[in-house]
Amino acid sequence: MEGMKALVKKHGVEKAVSVSGLAAHCGFSFEDVGSLNYLDINSVVAKVLLEKGILCPSYAFISYSHTEKDIQIFLDAVDCAMAEVRKAMDQDSLEGILPDGVRVNPVFKRNIK
Repeated sequence: MEGMKALVKKHGVEKAVSVSGLAAHCGFSFEDVGSLNYLDINSVVAKVLLEKGILCPSYAFISYSHTEKDIQIFLDAVDCAMAEVRKAMDQDSLEGILPDGVRVNPVFKRNIK
């Protein structure tokens, strides 16, 4: 959890991404920033993690079966994901980051206006 928080801070994406929960069951929360909504930010993170072979919708479930190497692989992927979030924030778009139409589309969405 502390590693995830440090990577959010390293890339300066605190307005869009936060980390909360318990160490063994922590996760990301995503917020709107600029013209990007929380699902755009979530989509960037999910895409990068999937490319790195990690299926992590928003929460990390760490257990004693995970080795230090496993955790480092996860944190390396999170580092790449936060770099892509920073890129999206800097350009205020997903152009060149996500293919058109490819977004996280949860069944249950926030009730926002």
